[in-house]
Amino acid sequence: MKKLVKKITALGVGAAMLGATLTSAVALDLADYPAPFLVNGKFAGGVIVAGDDAQVADTFSAVGLATHWQQNSYTSSEGKSVSVTGGKTEKVPLDDGGGNTEVGDANYLDNELDDEDLEFLADSTLNFQSKEYDYREALYLWNAGTAVTETIALKTSLTSSDDDYESDVVLELVKKAIGYYVVFDESINISKATTNDALKVDFLGKRIKITGASATQFTAQVGEEHFMNVGDSVVVNGKTVTLNNVGSGGAINVDVDGVIETISASGTETINGLEINNDETFYDSNDVSQRSATLIIGEDAVETYKDGDAYVGEDENNPDWVWDVVGLTNDSATSVIATVATGGLSVQTGPGIGILNDFSVNSDDDDQVVGTREGMNSCYSLPNNFIEVCLDSLTLDDEDYMRVKIETVDDLDLDGTGLGRSGDDKAVLIESDEAEGLRINNAEFTGSHVKSAALTADEKTNQIWLRWNGTKNFTDVFFWHRTNANVTWAGTMDVLGITSTDAEFGYVNWGDTKDTSATAQSVLFNIRQPNLLSSDGNSQLVIDVGTDDTRSPSNGADDIIVHIKGGNSTDYNAIGNTSNSEEAGELVWGTTTTLGNVTNIGTKDEDHRGIYGIVIRDPKNHGASDEVVIDIPNDQLYANIVVKGQATQTAAGSGKVLVPLDVDAITKKSSEITGQESKFNLLLVGGPCVNPTIAAVSGLSAYAACDAWSLKVGEGVAKVVDNGGKVALLVAGTTGDDTAAVAKDLRTGKLSSDEAIVRSV
Repeated sequence: MKKLVKKITALGVGAAMLGATLTSAVALDLADYPAPFLVNGKFAGGVIVAGDDAQVADTFSAVGLATHWQQNSYTSSEGKSVSVTGGKTEKVPLDDGGGNTEVGDANYLDNELDDEDLEFLADSTLNFQSKEYDYREALYLWNAGTAVTETIALKTSLTSSDDDYESDVVLELVKKAIGYYVVFDESINISKATTNDALKVDFLGKRIKITGASATQFTAQVGEEHFMNVGDSVVVNGKTVTLNNVGSGGAINVDVDGVIETISASGTETINGLEINNDETFYDSNDVSQRSATLIIGEDAVETYKDGDAYVGEDENNPDWVWDVVGLTNDSATSVIATVATGGLSVQTGPGIGILNDFSVNSDDDDQVVGTREGMNSCYSLPNNFIEVCLDSLTLDDEDYMRVKIETVDDLDLDGTGLGRSGDDKAVLIESDEAEGLRINNAEFTGSHVKSAALTADEKTNQIWLRWNGTKNFTDVFFWHRTNANVTWAGTMDVLGITSTDAEFGYVNWGDTKDTSATAQSVLFNIRQPNLLSSDGNSQLVIDVGTDDTRSPSNGADDIIVHIKGGNSTDYNAIGNTSNSEEAGELVWGTTTTLGNVTNIGTKDEDHRGIYGIVIRDPKNHGASDEVVIDIPNDQLYANIVVKGQATQTAAGSGKVLVPLDVDAITKKSSEITGQESKFNLLLVGGPCVNPTIAAVSGLSAYAACDAWSLKVGEGVAKVVDNGGKVALLVAGTTGDDTAAVAKDLRTGKLSSDEAIVRSV
């Protein structure tokens, strides 16, 4: 069997997790397979066991199951991604108030997007007054750098002025943060345009014909342009427009849904709610059918627009988009500045014809708010939906978070810890719902601190305890030792006067959130005393969120501080000053480097999200139970921002990267684990006639004897049971082919409950 199985893969995760305790089989269901062996892509431990003399069909079944494990072993370190055709997308971090996390930063979408980024934008030439001019369309996103942070950026309930966002992410913006312009790349004087020598240019997907201009306003034909012969009809805004006739002097006769009017040459009339401009005509005195006209038709056919006016179709009293019209008398090229310190986007040099957003978003009550909450908009849409700036998705799913609970306990068992103490004592417990979600930081137990002889390297664990040593200023650190299965003393921290990172006793070990350095992608635990937030002599546990690269939160800007009663001359006995009572200052978020920019959140009764992506769960209710609950992502959280047009196509990518499994470790022959069956989480392949390991699992006694096998040819069974502190899953049939049928149904998700009979004939 080994030679066949080795063909799957040979490198990767070792056997360290093979003896890990999994969830009790009582709560298991075959429908959850490949859980509990793999959970959310992470290998949680287990071996696939076939008999030494297994049939070929049983061997192939074992190979198929091992392959299935491999196919479902993955990490999502890069998070979910989005692919875009005909648009642009970037991963953008949550804004930390610095100058490098705005959507329009050069590291992300950039502050100017043209046809090289958005293929539907024009980059062409136009003919004006017998000369060709290069022009292009461009979208601008204001990026004020460090001068002003509130431009267009991703905010949370902790970084915004509105904490009603809870755990959602919102794309906030201020006025003049999004702009669209026609950019002339060479000198042009638009004020020279006349009715007979107009400037025609594409604008937001429609052709406009400028017939006159001054410095800050222009007159243009802005309706739909239609060339019509006499008798032709078109439908505009739901109304039928018919050209009845063309006169010799250029006048035309027009019918709009039964209302008939005459429009003089080059004139404009409003007929039955539509404005029609008689742009050009052709008259044939001998043949009416050859007479024709070019009409500009729309709600507004010809209009004069001034700088700051509402854009076409906008509410004139409360527009979302307004014209930005400047410098039309300048004989120069266009230059739009997107990095000005204040005031928003602006035209720096001359002629500027564009639009700007005239609304701001900084609350979940704003009608235009774009965010992740159901019911919020997903995009900021420019007029005609010509361009949209969208918060498409977040890079992490719910399954990518690890829960950590911090609470005070009174049952820390000191017996056998190596500290030389006995009995139970009060302590602060930090506990992860991942078996190896935390690590003890071996390197930190130096200098004035004391290291246990048992600690020789960083230790993976899911439980860390902090206990006042009984001596002023000293805190003992304990952890659950996975190999020895007991509480073990790691060392003692001298925390007097600690003000920065000198007592970081542990850190998160979850996905890519696991580096130990404060300048790396890390979430560390630091105990400080006396408490720097007050002078009461108590302590604080700092959850120190570090940095990874230029996309990460500034170090110290995203920390969480838990105020703990005790640690100076008394036991740790409460979160906050009073046990089992929520207090505003018992939980604090913000900048711990100066402690001048922190927010008390201990009495807030909703979830909140930090910059790295950590979610702080309902501080008020958890504080009333003397605990803090946070969900920590396995990587930094980003948002997928997409800029698109009407024809842009987007598709979500999983962001999953396969993690190879060590096949020698996950596949065993029955004889290799004889006498050790209770030490492993087992997936047993084949019936009792070829796989004697079944008899060693008490919960499988009904299928353990070859001479008492009760199933018929064409039948098989899948059954999951407790195996002491581990789990055993049986996949067996009357024949090898029957075993293969059970294995296939298990892999393809067709089985449910804790036991299923499979009939293949």
